[in-house]
Amino acid sequence: AGGPAPDDGHEEWVLQIREADNGEIICSAYTTELKLSGSRLSFSSFSLKMESDSATAISAPHGSARSMGRAPLAPNEISLGGNAITHGPGFNGKLGYVELLGTPGGGSPAAAGGEQAKSRSWW
Repeated sequence: AGGPAPDDGHEEWVLQIREADNGEIICSAYTTELKLSGSRLSFSSFSLKMESDSATAISAPHGSARSMGRAPLAPNEISLGGNAITHGPGFNGKLGYVELLGTPGGGSPAAAGGEQAKSRSWW
């Protein structure tokens, strides 16, 4: 993994699912090019969604997305809601990292209180 993207425009991305110390679930996708200049691809859209294969609901009230150079995407470039993070109307195609923090059973304060999902990063 790693190194410059091949000339054919392909590059390696990693999908990672891990458990945080507090039991929440972190799902992230990122390019292996982060240590260099970031992704050299331009995206028309992106979406990362957490789902369970059981009756347990997943709530993902927090998410983060960053472009090349690790700069956070602007609020109008991302859309958070329920259990997904997607591109917003202002998304410009530059993406290097996207992450969701989820809670099994929808037990987060944001889910219980009906608040809008919020951007927050653990990266």
